[in-house]
Amino acid sequence: MAAEQAGRAPLSRFFAFHVFFIPVLIFAAEWHLRAPEPGWPVDPKTYRAWYRTLLQRQGQSFWPDVAWRGGVFGVGLIVTIVCLAWLFGPLALGIILILLPFIAGRGE
Repeated sequence: MAAEQAGRAPLSRFFAFHVFFIPVLIFAAEWHLRAPEPGWPVDPKTYRAWYRTLLQRQGQSFWPDVAWRGGVFGVGLIVTIVCLAWLFGPLALGIILILLPFIAGRGE
C-alpha cells in the first residue's frame, strides 16, 4: 500500500545502495577496464611500439578520440534530462499514488 511518507526500511536501503553498492560497482568497473586482458602480458619496454602498430592496424585510439564521443553523449543526456524536468516538472503526488500499484505490478 502506498503511503505519503517513506518508512525507515526503504530509506535505509536507499542510503545503503547509494553510499555502498554504487561506489563498489564503479570501482569494480574501473579495475576491470584497467586490468590487462588475460594472455596479454604488458612489457613496459615494448608497449608503446606495440600500441602504435595496433593503432595503425585497427584505427583510432580510445583516449582522447573515442572517449570524447562518450563524454559528449553523457553531457547531452544529462542536459536533456534536466531540460525535460524543467520543462514538464514533476507529476502531482495524487497521480503518483494512483499509478504506484500499477508500476509496482500489484494493480488490477
